[in-house]
Amino acid sequence: MLTAAIVLYNNNEKVLRQAVDSFLSVPLEKRLYLVDNSETDAFRTCFVSDEITYIHTGKNIGFGKGHNWILEELEAKSKFHLILNPDAYFEPNTIPQLIKEIVNRDKVGIIAPKILYPDGSFQLSIRRFPKIYDFFLRRIPGIKNIFKDTFKKGNYLNGPLDKPMNVEAVSGCFQVFDTNVFTKIKGFDERYFMYMEDLDICRKVHEAGYNVLYYPLVTVYHHSAYDSKKKPKLLLIHLSSIVKYFIKWNT
Repeated sequence: MLTAAIVLYNNNEKVLRQAVDSFLSVPLEKRLYLVDNSETDAFRTCFVSDEITYIHTGKNIGFGKGHNWILEELEAKSKFHLILNPDAYFEPNTIPQLIKEIVNRDKVGIIAPKILYPDGSFQLSIRRFPKIYDFFLRRIPGIKNIFKDTFKKGNYLNGPLDKPMNVEAVSGCFQVFDTNVFTKIKGFDERYFMYMEDLDICRKVHEAGYNVLYYPLVTVYHHSAYDSKKKPKLLLIHLSSIVKYFIKWNT
């Protein structure tokens, strides 16, 4: 069975419905887990289907812990598992194509598609494991133009992006796992409340002996608000996660 999880927190219902409807359109046996970290269970009656399991945690327990909430169920039920952001959407055959690649290739732990913004522009979604200076390149306006080669190398922009390739890390907005790999590494590290957990889990997949495959022959659309660049509280959470990441991996 194909499973997917979306972790919610006071999301826009219209945008969330795009994500839910996209998954429900996939022509496979499937189950979607909506893990709602909101204070109220307002979404309980918004998305009702035999293929949806709604879980209300009652408080914001974080991204990784929300996804890990269903870990035991996945071990018993799931063959492939999708980590899906509530602001991403895609065509019905996207996931079957990605699953086919997992099956036909050796040692693929995660596969991820090309990510575009809704207007069709390219979104950075693959990267090498970061160094401290990479965060300055991403956040300080204009600095990446000074260190163009470093920025391009860190984001795989110095080579062709139209062919499948093994990469170090892919964005957590859309990751398809071999479920055995996801459960083997015990899902996400819950020490990250939010941010950096996608990089962390890619490192864990590599350490377990599996590849992370970028497959740009299919496309997913992602709104991506980059809230930590706009909201001081989220920026502090992001900085905290960055510190945890570099302490953990000693890089």
